[in-house]
Amino acid sequence: MSSTERSGGLVSLDDRAALDRGTVGGKAALLARARQLGFNVLPGLVVPIAASRQAVEVGLAALEERGMAAARSAVGAVAVDPALIDDLGRARELGSVFVVRSSSELDGNGAWSGAFASFGGVAPAELAIAVRACWASLLAPNVVRRSAEAPTTAARHGIAVLIQPQLLAKAGGWARITGARIEVAAVRGAPGPLLQGWERGARYIVRDGAVDSDPDPGPLSAADVMELAEIALRAQSQLGVDHLEWAAADDGFVIFQLDPPTARSPASDCLSGPGSFATAPFQRLARILAGRSGPLADRLLVPWAAAAPDRWAPIVDAGAPPVELLRQAHAMARALNDQVAEAAGLTSGTLDDRLTAGDGLVSERLAGTVAGAEAVGRILGAVEAIAAQLMARGLIEDSAQIWWQSADWVAEALASSPRRAAARRLGDRWADLIFAVTASVGADFQGLPASAGRATGPAVFVDEAEAAGPAALRTGQVMVVERPLIVFAPLLWKAAALVSRTGSPAAHLCEVARSLRVPAVVSAPVQPAAGGTILAVDGERGIVWDWRVPA
Repeated sequence: MSSTERSGGLVSLDDRAALDRGTVGGKAALLARARQLGFNVLPGLVVPIAASRQAVEVGLAALEERGMAAARSAVGAVAVDPALIDDLGRARELGSVFVVRSSSELDGNGAWSGAFASFGGVAPAELAIAVRACWASLLAPNVVRRSAEAPTTAARHGIAVLIQPQLLAKAGGWARITGARIEVAAVRGAPGPLLQGWERGARYIVRDGAVDSDPDPGPLSAADVMELAEIALRAQSQLGVDHLEWAAADDGFVIFQLDPPTARSPASDCLSGPGSFATAPFQRLARILAGRSGPLADRLLVPWAAAAPDRWAPIVDAGAPPVELLRQAHAMARALNDQVAEAAGLTSGTLDDRLTAGDGLVSERLAGTVAGAEAVGRILGAVEAIAAQLMARGLIEDSAQIWWQSADWVAEALASSPRRAAARRLGDRWADLIFAVTASVGADFQGLPASAGRATGPAVFVDEAEAAGPAALRTGQVMVVERPLIVFAPLLWKAAALVSRTGSPAAHLCEVARSLRVPAVVSAPVQPAAGGTILAVDGERGIVWDWRVPA
């Protein structure tokens, strides 16, 4: 008799049925495969995805009618099948205290890392409550907000629930293979505070058979770290994963989660070495384009932005309709471009190309050329007013998104119902120059690399109370947080980059950043500024450059 038959509707990690992620979800399926290959994985029973369908449908109906709180309450009120309750009673064969975790078909997509519920210290009589709470987590605020940004709605997939015995961990943490090195993070006791972003933990790097660790050795010896590295390499070879979460017990290291590789964001090279872009024209250009570059910016802001004044204020002709404001902005931009190109001894188009290439000679020619603050204020003020009109009509989500539209799209949007607005692209033709300028003039902070890639943008310091509001961050800004807590995950769809002042790359928020290809650095002690701040983030090397600009 199979263990599935002995456990009624529950699926044991030792059964072939547990290898099917459509039945038990991705987390449980990978653990079942690892356990059946001989890895040290605790025994477990899974409430299959199918058992969640009715409760989730009830919750979705309540979500549409009455909102998130009502949806979770509706799931909590659904009666659990008596047969399932009987089956859960058989979990006593695993022990007397349990860990209960959600397992979804979305597991393995880092965008959903840390999204679904897990509970520790669950008594046998509480298992049905914990199962229902896992189902309800599909409709939690964080998950609903992620679903609004992601290509799929999490609740539509249902969720399985994995039940395993509670382990009294001596230490716990995370191990990840990146190229030729293996990174290990660890804390004493259970790994939850590390993975949730509350603690930085100790960090170890294994490269060329040697261990490099923090000055404080933390809970692991060099031999421990090498053993974890060998487990990680074996898991990569046999399971195709590059990331595992572990706990240390009396009988060695136990694996409690495995994740497949996430796509790496390419780290583009700067145009030149530090110092080459510290000249005033390149700084002016970078200040205007940081957070604004895109097709509309190419039409209205460059090349004259290389002569932008240090201070300007938006000016809007209150009586002019948006169509007229757009016409005026185009006319003023052409006039400014001609003025600045003449000062450089070039045509407007040639000046644009030379600035894009980081031509230092052109920068020298423009050193003394500064455009009028009123003209600049009228161009940018007109765009802000037009963006507000398009936001009010629901055509764009925030004012920064207007820069990623073509001038033709904006004109069409003002005149009629346009095609769908373009989403923010990953990078643009000015990205390397803006990064190089910021890295040349900004103060540098060394942190820990958490998600590869490079990005630059205006810094926004977001706290936990603000994280629930979509207005906390505009498209293309660099999100700065005190700790890498999972509550910030929905905002990463908008962020140019993530910087956390504390924390570890092992935090689930960093896994979300890696999945979305958002560069991220943690444990970088950047500080809020009275004026504006532009940050350049190198997630490959763990460096953040902080450029303070006039307010």
